[in-house]
Amino acid sequence: MIKLVLFIVSYLGSTLCYGSLPVGSGLISTKDVLSYKVGYFHASDENSHIQDVLNLGFMDVDPQFSFPVNNPITWYKITLNNPLPESLDLALHSEKAYLSKVVEVYEPISDTEIYNERYSTFDETNSKLTGSSVVFYFTIQAGSYKTIYLRNEAMVNQLIDLKVYTREESIIKLINKNFISNTIIIIIVALALYYLMLFIFIYRSDFIYYSLYLLNAALGLFFLYGSIFHNLHIYGESIYFLNLTAIFVPLFLSLFLKSIFEVKKYGRRINLVFNGIIVASIALSILAVLVDLILAMNLLPILYGLSFISVIYMAVILFENNHPLLKLFILAYLFYILGMALTLFTLNGLIPFNDWYFHASGMGLIVEALLFSYLLNFRIKMLESKVLTLIDTKNSFKSLANIDDLTKCLNRRSFNKQSKLIFTRAKDHQTNYSFLMLDIDYFKNINDSFGHHTGDLCLEEFSNTIKKMIRSEDIFGRLGGEEFAIILPRLNCDQAMIVAEKLRVNIEKLVITNEEHDINIKISIGVSSYTDCDKEHTDIHQRADEALYQAKTKGRNQSVYS
Repeated sequence: MIKLVLFIVSYLGSTLCYGSLPVGSGLISTKDVLSYKVGYFHASDENSHIQDVLNLGFMDVDPQFSFPVNNPITWYKITLNNPLPESLDLALHSEKAYLSKVVEVYEPISDTEIYNERYSTFDETNSKLTGSSVVFYFTIQAGSYKTIYLRNEAMVNQLIDLKVYTREESIIKLINKNFISNTIIIIIVALALYYLMLFIFIYRSDFIYYSLYLLNAALGLFFLYGSIFHNLHIYGESIYFLNLTAIFVPLFLSLFLKSIFEVKKYGRRINLVFNGIIVASIALSILAVLVDLILAMNLLPILYGLSFISVIYMAVILFENNHPLLKLFILAYLFYILGMALTLFTLNGLIPFNDWYFHASGMGLIVEALLFSYLLNFRIKMLESKVLTLIDTKNSFKSLANIDDLTKCLNRRSFNKQSKLIFTRAKDHQTNYSFLMLDIDYFKNINDSFGHHTGDLCLEEFSNTIKKMIRSEDIFGRLGGEEFAIILPRLNCDQAMIVAEKLRVNIEKLVITNEEHDINIKISIGVSSYTDCDKEHTDIHQRADEALYQAKTKGRNQSVYS
């Protein structure tokens, strides 16, 4: 807990213009304070030497500061005052040294002697960096001043982040360094792996594109935050090609947006715009690898600007089409833009440098990823809703294809299909079933006397009455006009005749009322049952049809078995 308090207090104290250093045990004390002051000088001559700058005037600057990219070499002067009656063993930390090509530290020992240490991040075997930092140890005598000079040769941006600690606290700082950075990276990698798993199980392109987008961003932040140096101790010029991850950001973002918003359906122009961003990203990465990385990085703001314009253009189109995900996307993208802008402005010296602004891009990316998680979840629900709607529509069409629209029983095609299945099952398992053929007597007279509307009403009431009387396993269908059929699984001929008579009697009692008349209908029924001699289900149908013909010939309103 004490170490945590020391870390927080010293972290806040390091952002002041004049740094303050706790001494002794490391606890803050108002009477035991070492103050230090930082000045800078931009060197116009890349070959400038320490002797050339000793007597120059240095301008005051914060210990944390950034300059535009047109200042590749800058000298810094750190002046320290020890008012204590004891000498101090100290450590000068240049925290962002990993973003420079070369850092040289000079400590004047006397008027003629100057101690020098050289740190090169391009040197894979002898960089001398302590993780991602330059750590220079020195001693300042009691009641005296000490001046240390630092020559910083920038890679892209001229960044300075100087802190002075006691030897004991230097160790603590190195242990705790990159805690915030690594936390951000771990969260982003975890989200990327989450989307990768979703892609593996769901196999949607938007998941893999956003997973690659986050993994690429995490790799870029791994370099920007110095974690690759601090945690893995990897150095060398090739490491700086991780700047390519910044070029890939618009590439993966464009692929993701094309997929999740299906921009093709909004027209050829918007699709070409995003394809242009993708091609430009690939071309710029080729330029960085084959020609000049620095040139490619200088062109990067143009690519980011074009990417931003393309996203705004897409947002306008989505707004015109009232897209349900637009507001959430804009909110997420604004967090990303805000975080990226703060970091880029900080790196280029447009706003004051501090750790929060430096980490703003990573924090903005986390917020964006969390909001995009909700966006993707919402989109999945939308897709599920569409799928369910399609299934319902398909089932409706399927129902329309199988069900008679008027009577809501099976139509002829579907009934014959079921009849064939029942016949096959009976033949395979030696089970019994019976078949009823029903016909409404003198139905043509009803249509002629009362109209087709009344005829349809009679068909509906007839069908509803039959449905209420048969079992759930029985199969009822309309073969056409006023002709119907029923399959009675597991019933023999005697049982089928009982059912037929029961149906006939109840239909005879049925009274159908139209607007002016009460109508009674009667039915004739032909009955047949499955036998071992039957070769096709149509054999049973034919016998039932013959029995129905006999019922009509004998005077109708009766059941006949054949």
